[in-house]
Amino acid sequence: MNRALQLDFDTVVPGHGNVSTRADLIRFRDSTVTLRNKIHEMIVAKNSRADVEKMLRSDFRWGDLPINGSLDGLMVELR
Repeated sequence: MNRALQLDFDTVVPGHGNVSTRADLIRFRDSTVTLRNKIHEMIVAKNSRADVEKMLRSDFRWGDLPINGSLDGLMVELR
């Protein structure tokens, strides 16, 4: 995303979702970095999977589909 943000553009047409603005892409990038850092910090602190799931549901509004399909792999990747 950082490399895409080096380009001169105002509108983003993603493969999924709504047409967005540069500011939307910046917010998405920042949210993704925050999510990655928070999960990594929780793993280092030896929080349980249940703790990470609770945080994702409350702070990032993740539902069952991303939790069930992504959380285990994400936790392995961010160790």
